[in-house]
Amino acid sequence: MAPGSQWPFVDVHDTGEEVFVLSGELIEGEQRLGPGSYLFFPPASRHQPRTETGVRLFGINPVPPPEAR
Repeated sequence: MAPGSQWPFVDVHDTGEEVFVLSGELIEGEQRLGPGSYLFFPPASRHQPRTETGVRLFGINPVPPPEAR
């Protein structure tokens, strides 16, 4: 994410989301998270990440098993 940017909408994932901060700083609510930070958002949680300095992150959205689709 570029410096000074915010995700354009509130992010909701039916199966949850995992995020690993590679570099920079991610802001989630009032929490500032730097390189090496790991976040887990449970299913149906809501968040809208932003950054002031820029951030490179890796996000994983689990795929439900075929019987749950």
